[in-house]
Amino acid sequence: MGLAVISLLTLVVAVAIGYFRNINTGLIGISLAMLFGTLAAGLKVSKVVGFWPYSLCLTIMGVTFLFAIAQKNGTLTILARYMTKLANGKAKLLPFIFFLIPGILGFAGVTGPVVLAIVAPLVMAIGRENKIPELDITISAVFGCLAGSLNSVNVSGAIAKNLGSEAWTVAGLGGNLDYNKVFLGCLFIFTFEFLVAYFMRGMYRFRDVSIQEEKLEMTSAHKITTAVVVAALFSILVLKTDTGLTSFLAGTILLLLKCGKQNEAIAGISWSTVMLVGGMTILIKVVGAVGGIQLLANKLAAIMSGNTAPSILAVTAALMSSVSSASGVVMPSLIPTIPALLKEITGASFVPMLIGIVFGAHAVTISPMSTLGALCLASSSEENKGGYLLSS
Repeated sequence: MGLAVISLLTLVVAVAIGYFRNINTGLIGISLAMLFGTLAAGLKVSKVVGFWPYSLCLTIMGVTFLFAIAQKNGTLTILARYMTKLANGKAKLLPFIFFLIPGILGFAGVTGPVVLAIVAPLVMAIGRENKIPELDITISAVFGCLAGSLNSVNVSGAIAKNLGSEAWTVAGLGGNLDYNKVFLGCLFIFTFEFLVAYFMRGMYRFRDVSIQEEKLEMTSAHKITTAVVVAALFSILVLKTDTGLTSFLAGTILLLLKCGKQNEAIAGISWSTVMLVGGMTILIKVVGAVGGIQLLANKLAAIMSGNTAPSILAVTAALMSSVSSASGVVMPSLIPTIPALLKEITGASFVPMLIGIVFGAHAVTISPMSTLGALCLASSSEENKGGYLLSS
């Protein structure tokens, strides 16, 4: 058995241990990367350490730092409530509002779990008041979250862009990857899925009702936070400044203006995601160094054609994502195979394959076994939890 095969088995073992023992898979990845990489594969320790994705982890830390402040001081919640009032009693418009709120927050850079942690209790409560089925609320909120949160400002999109850009360079395609095509592709797919569900489940038949009025007041801290976040987004998206550094700068400004507490902001950094993505990236780089990624690409290429490659990659990503992290395991495992697949498959195209992986990795997150689905399930009424599980 060659090192390439053993390396892929090592990757499977890491995912299995993380899943069945409920341990951060990144920690397992770092450990196995050291054992397999230095002892079995003979790689130098300095080379293995050099596989840590410094830029990507800085992005994750910066974005979650900034939005931890916006979450803790109540800015995100009050903005969500303002947007909810836009329906103005039109119940059939509420699914669109439930779709847009997490979509806009996700586009702004708030991570999916944070979006739904804020939005799910709010939209579930409003939905129940208007007698909207909770599965319909979940479909709207999760698809909206996914549609907006795969741009390069959000952690999930930043990971996809970073990995995709590396693969683009390895493939020797010249220039830089236009990640906006990937984001717009995923945005279209998730929006289309929402619209199909809207009509197939008869959400357009919801009867109009009166929404209970509530007094909403934006404090100076809310206004300053909103302005700083908007400025940060403009800098990142238009001026093309670094996402992580810009987010840290914006967050620090908010702390200086007393719009948040330092301890809460630092505690709000998604350290578990940093460990997950960093650890698994090291292991996957080790797997690639001994030929494991090339072997995986060859096996996938054997069952693909230029037309079927995106679909098969999407299904593969969805199956993997059902038992592991989309951002920490699935995308780092599959995206590096694209350059080899381009060489093996006639007529294959880089961007459609990348869209297939990114979409497939996130498509199963509506399941109650996934973080986003679980957050909606937690906010549903007790009598409907079983039905939600069955319907999902």
